[in-house]
This record gives sequence, structure tokens and C-alpha cells, in this order.
Amino acid sequence: VGFTLSSGIDSSSLVSSVGNKKTKFQTYTANFNTYNFKNSEKFNFKNNIEINESILVNKLASDKNLNSNIINVQYNNYSNDLKKIIYFLESGHNSPAIFPLFQVLEFAKNDITVVLEGQGADELLAGYISNVTPIIFLEYLKKIHIKSAINTIRNFLKTYSFKAMFMLFIRSGNFKLINKLYFIYSKKEKVFLNQLKKYKHLDDYPLKPTGFDNILNKHLYKSHTGGLVNLLHYGDAISMAHSLESRLPFMDYRLVEFVFTLPSEFKISKGFGKYIHRKSMQGIVPDYILNNPYKFGFDSPLAFLFSSDFSNSPKEILLSDKCIKRGLFSKKYLEKLFEKQKNNTSDNSRFLFRLLNVELWFRNFIDN
Repeated sequence: VGFTLSSGIDSSSLVSSVGNKKTKFQTYTANFNTYNFKNSEKFNFKNNIEINESILVNKLASDKNLNSNIINVQYNNYSNDLKKIIYFLESGHNSPAIFPLFQVLEFAKNDITVVLEGQGADELLAGYISNVTPIIFLEYLKKIHIKSAINTIRNFLKTYSFKAMFMLFIRSGNFKLINKLYFIYSKKEKVFLNQLKKYKHLDDYPLKPTGFDNILNKHLYKSHTGGLVNLLHYGDAISMAHSLESRLPFMDYRLVEFVFTLPSEFKISKGFGKYIHRKSMQGIVPDYILNNPYKFGFDSPLAFLFSSDFSNSPKEILLSDKCIKRGLFSKKYLEKLFEKQKNNTSDNSRFLFRLLNVELWFRNFIDN
């Protein structure tokens, strides 16, 4: 048994709860030291911070007697490796995290057969603070708790960007008209041809939340039944690709049902998400983890990949005759996006990543 470990509270809670001097558990952490996150990829944060989880992970490993494995993620053969991942997923994916996770678990399979992970806690306990702060703000306004509403925003802005919060709120709200206008304004829709021009926005969640007495729980229910399902799919497929059993303690149905009965104040307080989680872990998880305001998520530096020219690069694949002849993407507008990417006039790497997924899916399942 081993653990995927980040510098966040979820995986740290798991290893801290079982860690002891007799058993030295294996932990596995993705590291991107040789690849820089560009400023555009740190837009969620107020300051230009360094994204390096290995610093806190190594400190925790020392304190909790863990055998820490820091895996330096390699992008040398990115397109071919991503194609292999898409084969196991049987679909493309919108999360760049699939790439580092594949390498982390590929390394872990040499030591362990069961991996415990912190997946599911964010959607349950309001861990994505940039997404949920506007929700709790609106809930306080609805209750005419003006002081609490102001303090919520004030605490949030000590660490995070207001612009990012607004954008994420719009995205998570599934405002179809606003999303459509954004695509028109950004000119991204000009990339699509033929059938893809008939694009219609789909909700990120399949079920309508009913029976909840506060809007935060409604929001978390949407995340839990929508976006989380997407994350669970790739986690399951990638772990099984390496013959590993992935187990998720925060998905225990008893915990899930209990937490959804709790009021908002138990989940967000004083600018922190997962408030009851942090309180319950005092004395178990070190304070430098519990009091860390930064929420990185499991991301992957993409901007440099889509700004570079190299053999079998994402740019080379998307602009290839094979891709263009499918009649899905406009070569003219793809070239414009790559030009902006190279000149740092705008960062479209996540959008281009999704287009690359589509092309690699075709090469896996249609061309062959």
C-alpha cells in the first residue's frame, strides 16, 4: 500500500493518519522542476508564486517517517505518451493532469499494488476555494450577513486573484449565453469547421440538486455528480493501466452523506475551504499544511509545450495534413493560435491541449 502525495491537506491527512515509526509508507509526488509554469498558468494567484509541491512534501515525509518518491515528470515524448494515455482512457480528456499522473503511477507500480489517494475531498468540502468563494458570498448576502460577506472576499483576496475567481464562477455556473459570447469574443469558435460548428454547450453535471437548504451544498452537489465523475474516470483508467488498485477514502458513502448535511460555515470559514477537515486534523497533520492558504490542484505546465517547435510536437500534429484533412479544425486559425502562443500575446495552451486530445483519439480509434 502506498499514497499519491501533494502538499495539500487531503493526501497529507491520509498519510498523517496512518504514518508511524514502525511502518515506512511509500509516497509518490509529481515534480515539474525542469519545466516552468508561465505567469498565465498562475492566474489563479495574486502573486507570482513558485509552484513546487516537493518542498512541503519532503518536510512532511521527514516528520512522518515516509519514504518519499519525487517523480520528475518528463515531456520529451509528450505527444506519443499522451496518445498512449488516451488509448487507456478510450477518450480524450480536458485535464492536463492525466499526463503527470500516468508517470507517477507508472513509477509507483514497481513498489506497490494499492494506492490511496485524496480524490473527492475538494468537491465534498469546498476545497476549490476560487470556485466556492462567490457562492458563499452570495449565501451571506441572501441571509443579510453583510460583514461576513465582505470578510469572505477580503480573506480570499489576500492570496487569490479576483479576476480568476470571477472567471471560474462564470465557468462553473454553466451560463450558456455568457459561454457562447466568450467563444465568439475569443474567436476560438473560428477554429471549428463543419460538424463542430453545430457545437452546443452541455452542462457539467447531469442531475439537478434538490432538497438542499443552502446554495453551497447545491453547488457542491453539482461538482460531486458532475466534474468529479470525470476525474474518477481518468483516475480509475490510469491506475488500472498500471495494474494498480486506486482507493479513495474520501469517497466513503457514509462520509459523503454526512458532510452534505452540514451547514456552509463548517466548510468555508476565514478564507479557508475544508474548515471542518482542517479542525479535525489538528494535532495529526502539521500546521504548515493545515494553515497553507495555497490550493494548487494537480496541474501540468502546458504553455511551454504549445510554444515550442520540435519533432512530433503538438503544433506539428495539429497542423499536419492528416489532422487538417479531417475537416474539423481550421488550419488558418490554428496557426494564429500557435503564433499568439509563441509570442506570449495570449495563452491558449489548455484549449489547444483539448484539440490535441481529439486528434490523438482519432489516430488511436479511427485511423487504426
